[in-house]
Amino acid sequence: MTSLPSMAVILRLQGLNVEAGSGDIRKFFHGLCIPDGAVHIIGGKLGEAFIIFTSERDGQLAIRQSGKLLRGSTVTLHISSFAELKHKMTMQLKKQKGSSVAKNPAPKTAVTHSVKLCEHQIRGEEIRSSKPGYLRLYGFPNTITKQEIYNFLGALSVLDVMVNVFQGRDQCCLVKVVSIEEAERGLKYSRITQLGSSIQVRLAHERLWTNAVEECEKTQTPTSSDQERLSPELHSGKRRLEDRLIAGSPKQHCSEDRLLPGSRRRHCAGTMVFVTEYCVMVQNLPKNITKTEIRGLFSCPNIPNNKIIHVLNKWGERTPTAFIVFSHPEGYASAMNMDGSLFGTKPISVSSITKEKMREILHKNKLANMASSNALTTLSYIYARNFPADVSKLEVSDFFGAYGVCEWNVTLLEDNGRGIGEAVVQLPCEQRARDARQALNGKLFMGEQILLVCVSPQQTKAILHKA
Repeated sequence: MTSLPSMAVILRLQGLNVEAGSGDIRKFFHGLCIPDGAVHIIGGKLGEAFIIFTSERDGQLAIRQSGKLLRGSTVTLHISSFAELKHKMTMQLKKQKGSSVAKNPAPKTAVTHSVKLCEHQIRGEEIRSSKPGYLRLYGFPNTITKQEIYNFLGALSVLDVMVNVFQGRDQCCLVKVVSIEEAERGLKYSRITQLGSSIQVRLAHERLWTNAVEECEKTQTPTSSDQERLSPELHSGKRRLEDRLIAGSPKQHCSEDRLLPGSRRRHCAGTMVFVTEYCVMVQNLPKNITKTEIRGLFSCPNIPNNKIIHVLNKWGERTPTAFIVFSHPEGYASAMNMDGSLFGTKPISVSSITKEKMREILHKNKLANMASSNALTTLSYIYARNFPADVSKLEVSDFFGAYGVCEWNVTLLEDNGRGIGEAVVQLPCEQRARDARQALNGKLFMGEQILLVCVSPQQTKAILHKA
């Protein structure tokens, strides 16, 4: 492992059974991404091990396993850091060297491998430490000042603070610290009561910080007097850019009436303003979730219906996947930070997706849906008679059981709400209908011969209309 991912989380596990190995640990965290060489068993009196997860989400899900049994022993999990892992590995290597002098020397290749692994991790940490880390702080009043945030995070090396940043409906403070390791240390400040509120501290992505900075810059539009103070070179460069835009596009008046839904650009007095859209794919949603509920989940009440798209299966039913198209970066960043959040009892997955890829998926599903719809017009039906008047759909489906008939493929005919012992049965294809009719026509059911006739969809409608 030459370096660690920028959002890697390191957990310290204690209470490990002496018989447990790295395979047992990986099985314990089944479904979470642990890279090769990212499980380090220290052992000792505390039964320690360190596990590196590639993302904040996986780290948060993993720590919920604290207090559960691993190979018969209850283990506890704690947020750790690379510095602690490095220290423990160094001590372990020293013990190995000491024991190799007192006893038979350990295989040289094994010790060399451990040393190289540690050196690789040191280099990875140096790269990682060169990047700043970011935190999200929830729970402060909107009157909080930067200095109060600095004081709250006293022991951390804070580079900058942004107060009152909105993520949908939620308001938070963003903090930039000198390294990702420093950001991980900042998690210990979570659940501390400050100014009468319990403060929640979470890791943040660099994208969230840059989006907030860009949004802040947009609100600080320079005045005409500010523009006049621009250097001549910058001012002339800006003019040349405007001239190129005007020359390269036809002059048009700005009119909302001329914009088509979903348009990515608008023409105003000869200049083109590109409207950037940010798409996310949300997975593991309940199939019956509505667009209104999705708006509430992601705190985006102003997103129109056509920007929330359910992915349908080939039968036109909703799947656990949906797309959301945001027009503002802060909404997109807020949605991305929902990755791993619980909705009901299941964690949802939120990932970024290009508009082209989203369209490709929707197009494939549309083709499958159309193929399924076309297939429905060729489905064959059987008109069945001589069943008992009180026969149930389940009994009829069992009668046709060998031919792929379920309860919802059966329609019982009634007269004034009472059964008449007749049914229309839908089968997957004409051949299946012919086979069923040939095999089952005249077969006894509760002492009566069942009479079967293949009918077309049009005949089926007529039969059901008369019933």
